[in-house]
Amino acid sequence: MTTMTKRYNEIAHFIESNGSKFMTIEFVKKNGEKRSINFNPRAAKNHLVDEYKSASTAQAVETRKANNPHLLAVWEHNNSDGSTKFRSINMDTVLRIACGRKEIRYL
Repeated sequence: MTTMTKRYNEIAHFIESNGSKFMTIEFVKKNGEKRSINFNPRAAKNHLVDEYKSASTAQAVETRKANNPHLLAVWEHNNSDGSTKFRSINMDTVLRIACGRKEIRYL
């Protein structure tokens, strides 16, 4: 298992083990800027239920996951313009993920 695959699994396990609690994830954007997002992992899953109505949409989602294992899709809450929407986070650039008093930090 590569180091990055280990990181992806560690982040996925952290998210899954904390259930529907709100979490904060800090990462570095493509332009080098640090960013922090608050999200609820169950909100993304609940939102996707409607998206899976067609077989072609379900296949597209699965293909994206297979081709981009480094991307984490989250449903962001309370962003700068007050709306909520999906964001893709490159797990290679995650600095910190926290839920309550638990957190994982990366250098």
